[in-house]
Amino acid sequence: MTAARRRTCWRIGMFLASMLVLVLARSGQAQSALPGAPQNLTGRALGTTVTFQWLAPTSGSPPSSYVVEAALAPAGAAVASLGVSETSLVVPGVPLGVYFVRVRGLNGAGRGAASNEVVVTVPGGGTVTLRLRLAAANEGPSSDGIGATPRPSIRALLKAE
Repeated sequence: MTAARRRTCWRIGMFLASMLVLVLARSGQAQSALPGAPQNLTGRALGTTVTFQWLAPTSGSPPSSYVVEAALAPAGAAVASLGVSETSLVVPGVPLGVYFVRVRGLNGAGRGAASNEVVVTVPGGGTVTLRLRLAAANEGPSSDGIGATPRPSIRALLKAE
């Protein structure tokens, strides 16, 4: 093989190698940096439906998806998490309570830093019913000694519905 042909083969090989790196980088397989933290997370509860919105990270590699994590204490361990591909999420039927929520970006390199944490309170929507029952109770002999006299008593049953 001549020197000119070797140079041509070398150039073609280098071109193909650079194209492969470009293709891998665009497909996310060659990402070596984690995503930065998502920005400006907001959360709102309307009844038992909670809506979250946030902005994509401005640092790190771009995320391919996100994970929304909910905890029962500030910066606490996640008790629930949901994966999403968009920068918003609507969750219906959330149990009553106070939740501390954050979002993280995900990509081929792993899970990125957490966003700001928001506190979402899903208020009690149930009702409390107080039922009273009047019952006559025989409390022993009457003052005239003839028989037992019913004396009214009140018993209350508290039930959450």
